[in-house]
This record gives sequence, structure tokens and C-alpha cells, in this order.
Amino acid sequence: MKLLPPAWDSSIPPTPSDASVADTDVSQKKEWKRRIKMYVGPVIEAFGFSRIMFGSSGASSAFGGAGAWYELARESLAELAIEQEDIDAVFAGTAKKVYGA
Repeated sequence: MKLLPPAWDSSIPPTPSDASVADTDVSQKKEWKRRIKMYVGPVIEAFGFSRIMFGSSGASSAFGGAGAWYELARESLAELAIEQEDIDAVFAGTAKKVYGA
């Protein structure tokens, strides 16, 4: 199972790096995280961490880019109170098993 960027008609808001980021961007990012966790939680229960692999295909510049998707997906998993070793499995370990080291 690949954890790819969703095809929703909205871009990932920027990470709040200073006070100039609008409240709407922060609330939009929270909504993205809520949606991701809503979909990923049951997938983790059904398949486990060793069968989920992060993917960035489709994360175009209009979407916010692969870096924005990576950050958002990683933060979302961390907020699910998942162990670091399981997060590492999703973002690297599973791909190493599938594609080789």
C-alpha cells in the first residue's frame, strides 16, 4: 500500500515558520492532517506498518511539492502516537524491503 498525496483540489498550506503565516493556513493544514489520519489509521490497523510505503508521485509544484507532502504525512503519523521505528518503516524500511537496499 502506498501513502501517496491525495488528489483533492486544494494545495498543502506552508509550514508556519514565523508569525506572518495566516490563521487560515494553519487551520487548513490541521484539516489536511485530520483527513490523512482518518484514512491512514484504518489502513495501519488492516495492513500494518511493514506493508505501507510513502510515495511522492503526484506531488506537483501546484500541490506543494514532494517536500510539503513528506512533512505533512510524517507529522500526521507522528500525531497518531506511532513509534518512531514504525514511522521509519513507512518512510524508508518498506521501500528497502521492496526495492532492495
